[in-house]
Amino acid sequence: MATPGGRVDVYELPSGRRVHRLDLDGRSLDVLALSEKSNSLFAVTDRRVLQRWDVRTGKLQWRSDGAGPMAVEADPSGQWTATLSGDGTVWLWDAESGDRLASTALPVSQSYGGAEGLGAQSNLVFSPDGKHLWSITEGGEVLSWDTSVNTWIKEVCDRVGRRLTEAERARYLTAISRGHTACSQYPARTPNTA
Repeated sequence: MATPGGRVDVYELPSGRRVHRLDLDGRSLDVLALSEKSNSLFAVTDRRVLQRWDVRTGKLQWRSDGAGPMAVEADPSGQWTATLSGDGTVWLWDAESGDRLASTALPVSQSYGGAEGLGAQSNLVFSPDGKHLWSITEGGEVLSWDTSVNTWIKEVCDRVGRRLTEAERARYLTAISRGHTACSQYPARTPNTA
């Protein structure tokens, strides 16, 4: 339950006892999502700040800038969080670290008279396994986006066109690359000896 002043009260059910009051430290609370698997509350405040709170302890886990204020969704597997901005941009976040991983601009629904450009998306939903993100437009169109680990790794590798350095693996693939050989289809970089 959101309260005035950017606070959220967390209640125990079925007793109805308040167990935590989370001070989101923002002027406005835009959207909330709860992840049962990770016992986390995700909140977007001030139209740009994504926060993750542990609902068991009432402690802030992380805060990241650049979120969209229209929707926030946590995937059931506990790996991803997605936010939606008013211009139709979806940002995908690493739910553990708060790193913003990638974005996509959603197309306008054809129900808007064939208009081109970014879409008026009204909601986001992850598949139960977290491998797809579904976006729903105000006009009723449903689109599916692949968020599987292998798809992320292939997308990054294809963009770079070579094997990633350790620093790049840590920065761009974060926890999703554990146990994967990223960009093995490309030859290893040789150091410049000139």
